[in-house]
Amino acid sequence: MKDNPIHLDENELIWAVIAEDELRFGVRKHLSACPVCQKKKQQFEKELDRLGFMSENYAPMPRKKIPIISQEKSRVWLFRPVAAGFAAVILLTVGVFWEPLFKGSQENQLADLIHEMEQDQQLMTEIRALEENPLPDFYMDISVESYGYMNDEFMEFVVPVEETRNREGPFGLLGRSLSAA
Repeated sequence: MKDNPIHLDENELIWAVIAEDELRFGVRKHLSACPVCQKKKQQFEKELDRLGFMSENYAPMPRKKIPIISQEKSRVWLFRPVAAGFAAVILLTVGVFWEPLFKGSQENQLADLIHEMEQDQQLMTEIRALEENPLPDFYMDISVESYGYMNDEFMEFVVPVEETRNREGPFGLLGRSLSAA
């Protein structure tokens, strides 16, 4: 295998910094023999060190300390949700069975029932009023039913019935005189 006259590219240089032992044999041999590639590798390592230093110095500190939970404390954390769930079940059970104990006596229940019946009666009265006259007064003023002259005779005058039209023809009496001539 002949020596590589071309220097390392960017990917090979990154691999040389990260994991030098995983490089191909030819690349490793070139890196050990070439002073230009060695210098590029050293510069890249210095840049990474400087980046790490800057990130430590210029990154903001966390607002509160992040707790590191040990194995013993983690067991306690596992039982907290179980205890909270158990407490919730107890509170729900007490809430469901507690209400009937403090519900009013039969007189209060009877008063509630009478009040509900009165409301139902009022609702039924409103429904009956709507059954008799579903349109509000404003619409009744502009509806056909409010005009007294709009009856069957008036409608027959405006639009004659089919039988009378056939006898007089399409043009009335004038039509008869024209057809006779």
